[in-house]
Amino acid sequence: MRKYTIFHLEIRKLNLEEIISLAIFFAIDIGRLCLNIFSQPEKYKFFYDFGLAFLMMFVVVSSFAAYFTSFYFSITWFLLSVLYIVEGDRALSYLCLLLFLLFHCVRLLFIRRYKIEFVPPEPLKGRFRSVYSELEGRSSDKRDNTYMSIIIWGATFIFLSCLMLSGKKV
Repeated sequence: MRKYTIFHLEIRKLNLEEIISLAIFFAIDIGRLCLNIFSQPEKYKFFYDFGLAFLMMFVVVSSFAAYFTSFYFSITWFLLSVLYIVEGDRALSYLCLLLFLLFHCVRLLFIRRYKIEFVPPEPLKGRFRSVYSELEGRSSDKRDNTYMSIIIWGATFIFLSCLMLSGKKV
């Protein structure tokens, strides 16, 4: 029997891919901390933040985002995102957390409307590729495609907003 928390996050053990993903994100956080400790020029810090922001855009608008349905993965991702904000100290460093929150807001709206879990499809050029979720026992369909489009447009807006504000210290 599956167990859920209040935000419809499943309580289950992390699989190897999730652990590796979190370890990579933690290494990225450590790398950003090293840039601060060794007083690297601001342009290096900006490009580091920009590279992570670009990577996060692909993470949130792909089927990888299905990992966010795990309680332990989401909590760890949230904490690592907050840690990156503390280290980054600019608007672009908020992107990881904002995209994470965007995904969960859209996901919860989907669950509320359709009473089923959101299965993120893979975006392709001008269309979506259906993805099968073993946990949910269904493939993504037109409803999932519509909500993924909302996530893509929202992520693009957040990315551009953070990029424009990144010159100013937060």
